[in-house]
Amino acid sequence: MDRDTNHEEYRKSFQKRTHLIGRTMSAITLIMLVGAPFAIGAYLGAFPNIGAVARAFLSVGLVWTVSSVVEFLVYTPMLGAGGGYLAYITGNLINMKIPCAMNARDIAGTKTGTLENEIISTLAIATSSLVTMLLIALIKTLLTPSLVSEYHPATSLEREKLYSEKLSQMVRFDTVSHSDVYEPDKYRDFHKVLASLFPHVFSRLELTETEGNLLFLWKGKSSEKPVVLMSHQDTVPPEGSWLHDPFSGDIEDGKVWGRGASDTKCSLMGFFQAVEELLETGYVPRQDVYLSSSCTEEWSGNGCPSLVEILKKRSVKPYLVCDEGGGIIKSPVAGIPGNFAMVGILEKGKMFKKKLLPEVSFMFRSLAPYAGFGLKFVLCNLWLFKPVLPSILSAVSAQAGAMTKTTVAFTRQSGSEAFNSMPQKATVSANIRFIPHQGMEESLEILRKTAAKYELSMDIVEARDFTRAANIKSEAYQLFLRAIDKTFPGIVSIPYVMVGASDARFYQDICDTVVRFAPVIYGPEQMDGIHGINENIETVCLPGCVDFYKNLICAL
Repeated sequence: MDRDTNHEEYRKSFQKRTHLIGRTMSAITLIMLVGAPFAIGAYLGAFPNIGAVARAFLSVGLVWTVSSVVEFLVYTPMLGAGGGYLAYITGNLINMKIPCAMNARDIAGTKTGTLENEIISTLAIATSSLVTMLLIALIKTLLTPSLVSEYHPATSLEREKLYSEKLSQMVRFDTVSHSDVYEPDKYRDFHKVLASLFPHVFSRLELTETEGNLLFLWKGKSSEKPVVLMSHQDTVPPEGSWLHDPFSGDIEDGKVWGRGASDTKCSLMGFFQAVEELLETGYVPRQDVYLSSSCTEEWSGNGCPSLVEILKKRSVKPYLVCDEGGGIIKSPVAGIPGNFAMVGILEKGKMFKKKLLPEVSFMFRSLAPYAGFGLKFVLCNLWLFKPVLPSILSAVSAQAGAMTKTTVAFTRQSGSEAFNSMPQKATVSANIRFIPHQGMEESLEILRKTAAKYELSMDIVEARDFTRAANIKSEAYQLFLRAIDKTFPGIVSIPYVMVGASDARFYQDICDTVVRFAPVIYGPEQMDGIHGINENIETVCLPGCVDFYKNLICAL
């Protein structure tokens, strides 16, 4: 008796939830089907004539209404409530849904009108709907042409030698920075090295120096659309065992070795050399060009903010700002070979919900034609795989996974100074990057609750939220892409979310188009060397780096 009672209670609960979900989804589907033509018409300024629509509907409405009622009366007892709702929403009843439900019922041996039959029918129709979606996804994948990123840097031995030697001298000078430590005299000595390498830049451009931070103005024919080129002077400390001394600047195996070679003295050399060469030819830019370089970037000091304040006082509103962050990345996602110009349009701030941002979705759709069939099948059909993709991205690529959620990396810890002494206080420090869909305040609150659960206290040393995205439809961004296309023939430009942080965020107060892109090639070895050991940059990409900045300046 108890078993029958429980069965009846479950049946009532099942039916109640089925009708609630079914009616809700049916109403949403009906609104979308009927409302879509009107919404499109309103958006395009071609709203349909309501009277004409009503007359056309009435001309077929009687037949349609009778047919719908008959279908409902005939098929609902066969399919049950759940199967009926799902079949009517997904459509194609006679060709697919009804045969699937009937075959499943015959195989399972269930009877019409029973709870078991309804469950079997619902599962069969759901499976049929899923197979239909997979077939649509397969067709879309097969219809998407496969593409290849064809860019490879051209060899220019004479220029490679000149630029690599200049970069080598810059790397040899130790510009390591430490948190809350200001060493302007050290950077002023570094400026002497730069002045010897780029004499025209230092003698002919207007220079503003503050506490070791540099801001050059190359006066153009107009100040209407000024551009700012950025790259920092300071580096993180070298740790561990290196193949080449961190400050050797060795040029070996087609690479310049040393701390700062790729982060980011390469791009600093690139735009200084570009301006140097243009000055030698007597070129005058059409717009003002600013060269901005702080010496506190690695610890988020006030170097760059002080330069931005100078521009604010001068009422300068840059048309375009270009800093580090992206680059020409080899195989940006596992399974997608080739070199791609990854242009950072947004950076994360400095447990968590996983979600594909619109910018990340756009990046994956853009990369899809260049992927192998399996990955292409997924990336071409984000409409189908979007709910599960964030959960599997981390397994495919750690960097790609970091684009879907706030990330926490524990970087420092302290306790007792002796092995046999209990510490009175122990600390652990974390570096956190906030994602837009779960920003700073929400993420920090999660950490506070987690800490409190284990009777730990939490202090915020420094906090900043994610940045707003650059407008990829803006005139400035399109000009930037044209400079990439001209410099790197055959390359594919892809916008992406930068998972680190840079000085570029400070410029967003005065500029609407702030992009993160260093025009050099970063393969796996170079990516591992950034803030790691054996940092290096390939010499073959240095001519392209210089040419990009020249092309960008000349395109203004």
